[in-house]
Amino acid sequence: MTSRKDSRLPIGALVFAALAVAFMVVWSIIQWPDMTVEMVTRRAGGNHGESVVPRPVTAIALPVTLSALTILLAFAPTLDEKLMTKVTGMHQPRGSASARVLGAVLVGAGLLLSVLHVIFVGMHTGMKIPIEQLAGSACGLVLILLGIYMPLIRPDTMHAYPKLALFQAQLGPAYRLGGYLLVLVGSMTVGTAIFFPKWTILVGPLGTVLVFSIVALTALYRMNRTEDT
Repeated sequence: MTSRKDSRLPIGALVFAALAVAFMVVWSIIQWPDMTVEMVTRRAGGNHGESVVPRPVTAIALPVTLSALTILLAFAPTLDEKLMTKVTGMHQPRGSASARVLGAVLVGAGLLLSVLHVIFVGMHTGMKIPIEQLAGSACGLVLILLGIYMPLIRPDTMHAYPKLALFQAQLGPAYRLGGYLLVLVGSMTVGTAIFFPKWTILVGPLGTVLVFSIVALTALYRMNRTEDT
């Protein structure tokens, strides 16, 4: 039987998130004297005025976001169990695999938000940062990380509908294929960000959509084959 302790987020993921928040706070403190009071994100024109972001907002927005996300993901397994129990009317199991996947999501979010924080603060200070290459590479690394952990996803929600349960059973093997493909998409995203940065906005999102479409179609195909045998 899986213990409640096993269904909690890995300590390593929580520590990484805490270090990421600390890094962003320290970075804001160090860069604060050189940051402009406001950053213009859109010039006035037409029917709209000038859009600006105050220095305090840039300094704390992403650290606060990551802190809130950490709290949310820490309670996600418990909340998911209670919600799905109410929705399905059946008691739901709690597993360590899903918690490990959520831990990977948290690590990926910490990495991405830290990079974005450096970029946004740099826009206040005028620091020369290769924004497209840095942000694109960070997104690619996050996809690689999620691809590595994707095979651990084991949909274990109990359903009263046989077809839905059968489809869910086939998602596990399909996620293994999806994991390899997502690592490939992440690697392509990093390469594109470095050598063809303007194409990153297409390669990453479209590749990710394609991977999850393949996962769904693979699960449907396996489900139909199981029903025919």
